Amino acid sequence: MQINSYSSHINQYLRARIEDKEEKKIFGNGISSKNLSDTKKRYWHRKSIHQGIPDIGFLFLVDGSSSMEGERMDNVINSMVIIHEVFKRNNIQHSIVEHRAIYNEAKLIHNILIDFQYRDEEQYNILCLKADEGTREGFSLYWAEKHLKNIVCQSTK
Repeated sequence: MQINSYSSHINQYLRARIEDKEEKKIFGNGISSKNLSDTKKRYWHRKSIHQGIPDIGFLFLVDGSSSMEGERMDNVINSMVIIHEVFKRNNIQHSIVEHRAIYNEAKLIHNILIDFQYRDEEQYNILCLKADEGTREGFSLYWAEKHLKNIVCQSTK
């Protein structure tokens, strides 16, 4: 019931009216004065409004350090299951990554539980979350930035 409720709420929030400005050589409903010097004569523009889910994606970094042990990790698991199901039903791209640092070593572990192009059986990876070792959020955020850039580069090819 919670998943259905959250799914409908998210769907309502995301189905906003999106205004696009289309600039072409054809006649439209307005003139863009900044384009009057355009050699291709694209000074007319037309506004179109459509409704739909924007092209967005989310990456969730889950703290896998020992400070998350017990009830905190149980709450994270429950939350990630709900978020995954809601996003899956609304076709929102998402990824869930567990991160932790190893004590007394210059080592970080990033365990991709669900990636943007996931298979259905990957959803069970969320249930394997456990708390252990330490954390270095700054480096994990840096890793997440590189991972997202990598995903974007792959999708544009």
